Amino acid sequence: MYIPVNRDDKFSISGHNIQSTDTILKIYKSIVFEESDTTINSMLTLDKFKEYPNGSGKTLFQQYCASCHSLNKTTHGPALHDIMQERTSDWLIKFVTNRKLVATDTTHLKLKEAFNNYECMEFPDLTKEDIEMITSYIKYK
Repeated sequence: MYIPVNRDDKFSISGHNIQSTDTILKIYKSIVFEESDTTINSMLTLDKFKEYPNGSGKTLFQQYCASCHSLNKTTHGPALHDIMQERTSDWLIKFVTNRKLVATDTTHLKLKEAFNNYECMEFPDLTKEDIEMITSYIKYK
């Protein structure tokens, strides 16, 4: 990517849930200034980055969760940020895709009781990666 700035300009790139320092270094290494020597630091192209066909964690949250949940306040369902403080992504994957796997879990039972036995819909078609993107969005928003 070419950024038309001079060395006195400042900019930043932010992200979350980046699994590897190498990814961050590759992104920064791909930035080319007008006077950059591209024989040393070759530019990365967009095809080098993983694309998510279902969208971002925010998009998935809005599509599957936002009609009943908020991040930080109880609405039709509990505040999901609070749930993520108590439970792992693996627990949420089981809860969302196959409720039977957490049927006796104390958090699940407390939620059922608190919401008059009304339960969140199951979304068996969401992949583990989709749910991890949603949980990452919830945790870091």
